[in-house]
Amino acid sequence: MKKLLSLSLLALMCSISFCQTIALKFTGRDADNHFMPLSRVVIADLTQSWQEIIYYSDTILEIGPTGIEENSTAAVFGLAQNNPNPFSGTTDINLTVSESDPVTMEITDVNGRVVETFQETSPQSGIHQFRINIATPGIFVLTARQNGKTSSVKMVNNGNSVSNSINYQGTVAVPFQQKNGEKGHTNNPFSIGDEMVCIGYATVNGTEYTSQTIHQNQFVSEDFVLHFNVVYVGSTDLATVTTDTVSDITGSSAICAGTVVDDGGFSVTARGVCWSTNHNPVFNDSHVSSGDGLGSFSSQLTGLTHSTTYYVRAYALNTNMRLNSIRRPIQRLLPVR
Repeated sequence: MKKLLSLSLLALMCSISFCQTIALKFTGRDADNHFMPLSRVVIADLTQSWQEIIYYSDTILEIGPTGIEENSTAAVFGLAQNNPNPFSGTTDINLTVSESDPVTMEITDVNGRVVETFQETSPQSGIHQFRINIATPGIFVLTARQNGKTSSVKMVNNGNSVSNSINYQGTVAVPFQQKNGEKGHTNNPFSIGDEMVCIGYATVNGTEYTSQTIHQNQFVSEDFVLHFNVVYVGSTDLATVTTDTVSDITGSSAICAGTVVDDGGFSVTARGVCWSTNHNPVFNDSHVSSGDGLGSFSSQLTGLTHSTTYYVRAYALNTNMRLNSIRRPIQRLLPVR
């Protein structure tokens, strides 16, 4: 009886372990061990004969049951995050459609002004790639619409293109489920100890590079570092921050907005705005802190002199003690009468 009970408990333990959900998290590092943004990661289960792909800005793939029955026949529609992002004038983006109804796309700036539009009257089912060109730096939103469905992504442009445009590049031969958001999930079969292969891809100056391959039997959730044999010039583990609009300008104050887009692989401990009458304000000049972490923020500049030209830029400091900022001029600050 004891032997039978032990076998039953063993079978129960195996059943529980085989049904659990595990999470695989991925971070890219270049040859100098600097943070490197991943454009996509391919995860293959050789034992079960399946593979999945997650795209930027996904960093995690959850494998296992969710407890919710998914409708596999539901219509698929959505934009993947553009790559690269941030970008310098030009970036690519994928749109997945499963219906042939007309698709419209538009780019708007932070003020809601439409800067470019595109329409396809009868798209084929599949993944379609578009090349986006934006003429001025700033934060933009690309929105796609089809038959009542809407999908949007935020894009950060740090450079200049000749003009604003949305150009169709063709279909993408990617026979995998495309993921959006911070986490991807697959319901493909998985058993503890399956033989897994993981490969990362990253784009540097227009060239795509492949990481070292991780090939192992997977037993638990795990954080992976995908190493690339290339130096990601300009990363140096800096947080990516943009300086946004300046508003509420008076004779002695103003409000400046900013956005921390990426933490550089380290937690952002301080963010805010610095300003000066010099063209290149630094953190040691007048500055004000506005919290920490990723996302948008606003800072109030005080002690200004009216009819004076100031220059302001947002900054972000991460736990790697590296500071980054992007400049934006404030024109004359006139007193409010």
